[in-house]
Amino acid sequence: MRLAAARAGFEKDLDFRGQLFAAIDDSILALHRFCEQSAHGMELMGINQEIARDIEIEWKVQMIEIIANGVDEAIASGNADGAALASKGLTSTAVARIIMHAMEGMRDTYFSGVDVEPFVHELIDFVAPARTMPFECLERHV
Repeated sequence: MRLAAARAGFEKDLDFRGQLFAAIDDSILALHRFCEQSAHGMELMGINQEIARDIEIEWKVQMIEIIANGVDEAIASGNADGAALASKGLTSTAVARIIMHAMEGMRDTYFSGVDVEPFVHELIDFVAPARTMPFECLERHV
């Protein structure tokens, strides 16, 4: 389910925020747009979630791995502060899981006909700077 598109998003010549959006847009949101344009695509997508649950779970595991690798690459290239993540016990996999859980949480909103792209940008705007800011800043808001 468009895993190669997600990987390719992290290979684009963009900053981490742009790469993360490209990975989500080219995989998850592109699939949603395709289903939306099909006569019964959204219905079939809902049915597939019930019937092919095991396939969806494996897809999520692979998406988490792809996003975690993107975070690791951002850390390796100096575009993310791995020490800041580690100081709070966060790993790139934890960050990727948070992103995928948020995307899953947007599913009902999308199925109700609302464009979730602005919400995806909000998620990325939250996650991208959180990789480098002191986590004490985040703790005050939790």
